Formats: sequence, C-alpha cells, structure tokens
Amino acid sequence: MIHVGIDPGADGAIGVIDAHLTTATVFPKISGKFDAHQLNICIERILEEDDYIHFILEKPGIIFGVGKSSMAKLYKNCGLIEGILIGNNCRYTLVPPKEWQKEMWQGVDTIRKSTTKRKKDGTKAQGAVDTKAMSLMAAKRLWPSMDFRKSERATTPHDGIVDALLMAEYSRRKF
Repeated sequence: MIHVGIDPGADGAIGVIDAHLTTATVFPKISGKFDAHQLNICIERILEEDDYIHFILEKPGIIFGVGKSSMAKLYKNCGLIEGILIGNNCRYTLVPPKEWQKEMWQGVDTIRKSTTKRKKDGTKAQGAVDTKAMSLMAAKRLWPSMDFRKSERATTPHDGIVDALLMAEYSRRKF
C-alpha cells in the first residue's frame, strides 16, 4: 500500500511512503506558478505503482496574519488538487493541519517562536508555536538520514517536503 501526503501551499510538495521507499518532491511550476497539468501526470505515475493508494490532502483553514490573496491561492491550489484526485478516482481524505500535527508531533518538545513582547505584569510573553520547526523535528526523528532540501543547492529544509512526508506517515498510521 502507498500513502501520499500533499501540502497544497504555494511552495507545496508531495510525499510518498510505501513498503520500500520514502520520497518527496516539490510541486511542478512554470514561471513560479503551480502547474496543475504536471501535477496530474505525477499523480498518474503514482497510481501506476500499486492498486491501493491513499492520499491525504491538507485541508486549509484560517491562518491568522496571512493576507487574503495568499489564502485565495492556497484554496485555489487545494481545489485544483482535489479536482485532480477526483478526476483520477483516487481515495483521499482532507485533514486539517492541527489534526495531523497533533499525531505527528507526539514526543516532540514544544518549540516557540521568539518574541520581544511583554505581558501586562512585565514578564516576557511566550511566542507562538513554531509549526515549521516542530514538523522538521518530528520528521528528523522518523527519517534521520533523509535530506529534506528541495535540491542539492538549497541550504535549508523545504517546509512543503517536511509537511507532505508527515502527512503521508499520518495516512500510514491512520488508514
């Protein structure tokens, strides 16, 4: 059985886990824009590999501090991807980020973003949970030797690859 996680973000990715291989790739793009046609071809190739495949697509929700145009692009990507999955008769589940993160972050110490804000009593306020750092920590525990960069030239792990692989692992555990 193959489990596939899809992060629909602007810099999204597809993560694939089966009995023999764990791999991920960033979304295909043309001039920096999401290429739905190439994504469809990518999904068709995955479907050729096995009879039973389950896809997890991150269900976008409200993200505080993110602009309307960014949210519109996220929902557009999600709708396009869902259409591709339906068009290919794929088994899929929409999962909110908090649901898969809760499962995949178990055992990971909370990492917070730094802040200079102070509470009314003068003590330092805690920053928000750093979701990207938490996910990277969880992914490194699961796949310690994996390179999460999108290419050899990249210097930092790719958030979309990390999230997509964690969603694929979430699918493996739950479905």
